[in-house]
Amino acid sequence: MATTPPSIQQRVMHEQVAALYATTASATIADVIVSWAVALLFWWKNGDSMALVWITLHSSQLLRYPFQAAYFKDPAVAERTAFWARRHRNEMLWYSGTWALAPWLMLPRSDTSMTAVMVLVVLGVTSTGIPAVAPRWASVLGFAPPMVLGLIGALLWQGGAVDLVLALCCLVYLGVSLYIAHSQHHLLAQTLQSRFEKEALAQQLEQQMTLTRQASEEKTRFLAAASHDLRQPLHAIGLFGTALEQALRGQPAHQHALRLEDAVRSLYHSLGAMLDISRLDAGVMAPERQTVALRETLLSMHRLFAGRAQDKDIALRIRTSALHVTSDPQMLERLLGNLVENAIKYTHQGGVLVTARQRGQRVWIEVVDTGLG
Repeated sequence: MATTPPSIQQRVMHEQVAALYATTASATIADVIVSWAVALLFWWKNGDSMALVWITLHSSQLLRYPFQAAYFKDPAVAERTAFWARRHRNEMLWYSGTWALAPWLMLPRSDTSMTAVMVLVVLGVTSTGIPAVAPRWASVLGFAPPMVLGLIGALLWQGGAVDLVLALCCLVYLGVSLYIAHSQHHLLAQTLQSRFEKEALAQQLEQQMTLTRQASEEKTRFLAAASHDLRQPLHAIGLFGTALEQALRGQPAHQHALRLEDAVRSLYHSLGAMLDISRLDAGVMAPERQTVALRETLLSMHRLFAGRAQDKDIALRIRTSALHVTSDPQMLERLLGNLVENAIKYTHQGGVLVTARQRGQRVWIEVVDTGLG
């Protein structure tokens, strides 16, 4: 099983502790109401001053609430999560300890009805408080066992048959409550861990995407800036090829010189298209839209690729058109040239057909070949 990174463990603990302290205000109000109601009920019913002693002791634990409120004012709370987790556990022990004293101080002998009231009150406080402390297992152990075990001890001390049965029921209730609380704690911890792991993964993916995008932008800027430097060697090769073609004219090797010129023109054309796309991506080149006569564009395709088609012994048919379109002439020529070049490259038998047809308000330029794919 993979070990959870310490950073995620720290974030999980921070969320757990924050959940514990989030219920401080509501828990304080509810506890004051319940504790005073119980003390007054037992004092009125039994006339025992021990009820007043207990409520005094229990009220003393209210002194812990200013310490709990300090959690919200701590500027370094994220770094002191473990400290606040220990403090909450200790405060739960204090709180639960005062409730553990309630049956010892107020439980009357041979009064089944008041005994039942005490059992219901203590178990009720336990059951309503467990969900609030479930985020931290240490706080659960500091909250539930002391008060329930105190109740069980007082019932066993009473020694009656009903008391013994109630003590056994309370013990079973404590075991079930701890099991449920542990399940809640585990589920919450797993949920938080899964959430933070997904957030960390999303952050890593975002960083990788940012790096990839930056690399792509750098590549695009490089190609756009280096377009002149990249074209210069090809231009020099073209000049040498032209000189070689003229020098070999009338000789058997003349055909090789012609093929060299065709290859240089094709490479120059492909490089120009690639550089134009890079410049468009980099934002250093904007298309210049104007009216373009397709006849000239299509004739230029014939001039560029007729020799290559002839060398492969395939037909290149270009149907000229009197149609006009609004586009960037250079980009249109490069785009159409790429399509024709690929068609010739992958066609070994048959031929390539280039046509322009008007369809509504648009003009469709089609390159059809008999090659594979």
